Amino acid sequence: MGEVLFVHGSPRSDDEAIRIHTPEKEVIPMIQQVQQSKKVSF
Repeated sequence: MGEVLFVHGSPRSDDEAIRIHTPEKEVIPMIQQVQQSKKVSF
């Protein structure tokens, strides 16, 4: 499976949420510094 990052909120902040309807233009800055190839937000 490789490296996976699990976060509650976003990789930048626990107070910031990535939801199914969050626009891609908002998600990209939230995850651009993440090194893992797979990201899971719950």
